[in-house]
Amino acid sequence: MSPSKKVTPKPRASAAKRTSSTAKPTRASDKAKPIKVEKAPLAPPNLLTRFLAKCRSTLPLGLFALFLFGVIKLAQIGMQARSEDVPVGYHQLVTVVGWAAVVLLVLAVLSFLALWRVSRYEQKEL
Repeated sequence: MSPSKKVTPKPRASAAKRTSSTAKPTRASDKAKPIKVEKAPLAPPNLLTRFLAKCRSTLPLGLFALFLFGVIKLAQIGMQARSEDVPVGYHQLVTVVGWAAVVLLVLAVLSFLALWRVSRYEQKEL
C-alpha cells in the first residue's frame, strides 16, 4: 500500500474578481430603457359608491352596537354563573346584536373606502 497524498485545494478568486474578468463590457445601448406607461384615466364612481361615501353614521352605530353586544354578553355570562336558567330568547338576542355590530362595522369600512375613492377621483379631476 502506498501512503495517500494530501490534496490541498487551490484558493478561489473572490466573486468580484471572477465577475470582472469574465464580464463583457457594457454599452450604453445595452442598458434597459425605462418604458413609460400611461395610466388610464379614473372612471367616475358609480351611484352606490357615492351613496356609501355619504353614509357617515355607520361607524358610530357600529361602535354603539359593539358596546351593546359587550354589555349584554357580560350580562349573559353573569346569568349563566347563577344557579337559575337564562331566558330562552336571550341567547338569540346576543347573537343578533353581535352580527348587527359586525355588519355595521363592515359597512363603516366600506363607507370609508368609498369616501377615499370619491375624494381620489375628485382630486384627479381638478
